[in-house]
Amino acid sequence: MSTSSTTAFVTAATGTQGEAVARHLRAIGWTVHATARNMDAPVVHSLQSLGVEVTPGDWEDEAALTAAIAGCSSLFLNLMPKLADFTSEVPHARRILAIAKAAGVKHVVYSSGLSVNNPEKRAYYVPNSMPAEVLGWKREIEGLVRAAGFEAWTILRGAFFMPNFLLPKVGMYPGLRETNKWTTALTAETRMPMVDTEDIAKFAVAAFRDPGRFHRQEIGIASELRSPDELMELLGEATGRDMRAVFLTDEEIEAQKDTNIFVVAQLMSRDLGDCVDIDEAKSWGIPLGTFKQFLERETKALKETYP
Repeated sequence: MSTSSTTAFVTAATGTQGEAVARHLRAIGWTVHATARNMDAPVVHSLQSLGVEVTPGDWEDEAALTAAIAGCSSLFLNLMPKLADFTSEVPHARRILAIAKAAGVKHVVYSSGLSVNNPEKRAYYVPNSMPAEVLGWKREIEGLVRAAGFEAWTILRGAFFMPNFLLPKVGMYPGLRETNKWTTALTAETRMPMVDTEDIAKFAVAAFRDPGRFHRQEIGIASELRSPDELMELLGEATGRDMRAVFLTDEEIEAQKDTNIFVVAQLMSRDLGDCVDIDEAKSWGIPLGTFKQFLERETKALKETYP
């Protein structure tokens, strides 16, 4: 099959980022290939209704990946650890990148993590923790992307995802939906860098359309800095609830560090705002949405999450 300059393979197209990338690419007329483990999932039907070519398969199915990536010029790489047994996604990245290179893919856009660079130098780094392992895996994949030999590569590092407060990701915050209290290891002084996953998709599509401009670029993406109290105030206004942040004490954090990956991740995020230059992100000329705008757009999802 000949390679089309407007055909992309999107990994994790049934997830928040991948679905947005696939949708934005279809909106400009690109052909989009993807795989899915559950072909009966509503999001698969939604993608198919947009014209996305979805075939059965997962990241371990080399034959399915080879067939789906054939004919693609671009690859959006977005991988997560295997949550069932918390194993690395690096082998999946190696497999996908090798198949893409053999298939003639020209440009890879990898969605990494904001704090991948030298996290051990940050004040709240927790060595030997699961979040630290995740950052290490993402850093390893960044190295694979750089060294793979593609004509162009781009690394996007999104900040704190706004959809974390919606289903299904809101499950990371036990009690928030039921009690209207966000119990967190952040502090009242923390300024969280916020990103709408739609904006990550906008950057990915812009990179695919102009690989020369985005080649070898490593871009941190955030639109604003917000404290936990400000986030709860905005979420409360959008849901009609009295929502507030409750901050764990150092003793409570210490008691949970060995068993609660999300508490450790929040602890390590206390200085996440230092990892991104918002003015630099805005200098690319790609409109970035605020958390308030995100909540205004996601009215339906808010009602489902906070009925």
